[in-house]
Amino acid sequence: MKRIPREELIKRIIEYKTFKEAATTLKDKEIDANQIYTRPPYVLEQDEVQAVVKQGDVSIYTMIDALDRVFKRKKWKQPLETRVHRAEIPIEQRMEEVLDILSKAPNGTVFDNLFPYPTRSHIVVTFMAILELMKKGNIICKQEKPFEQILLFPYE
Repeated sequence: MKRIPREELIKRIIEYKTFKEAATTLKDKEIDANQIYTRPPYVLEQDEVQAVVKQGDVSIYTMIDALDRVFKRKKWKQPLETRVHRAEIPIEQRMEEVLDILSKAPNGTVFDNLFPYPTRSHIVVTFMAILELMKKGNIICKQEKPFEQILLFPYE
């Protein structure tokens, strides 16, 4: 039987310890990675049947996307040169106006129709009024499918 010199033995023990620590670290990373669940990419198609979003189940992100579309649409309707006339509209007043509009529409009101004036201040105040009414539970929003129009109803 051949004896391994002491220095060689110490070197192998240190090497073994290094590999053992690396294996432990990799095992911990594997355990962490197994806790992450992903799904494969999904392609949305127009003809595909999608689940109906329940009434009152519209997220804030959907509302912000709708506001962005209103800004884009109203931008094209503005004349190129305009004179800015500042008109302050209290949110509370706009909330009452929105509730009045919604109470007159039994089949709901399209989100875009609540923005009759293309001014940025009026659009922002109207949007804030809608969010506040949603927060208070005075109105509910409905969207049949993702990326379709949002309908608003007074909460009864």
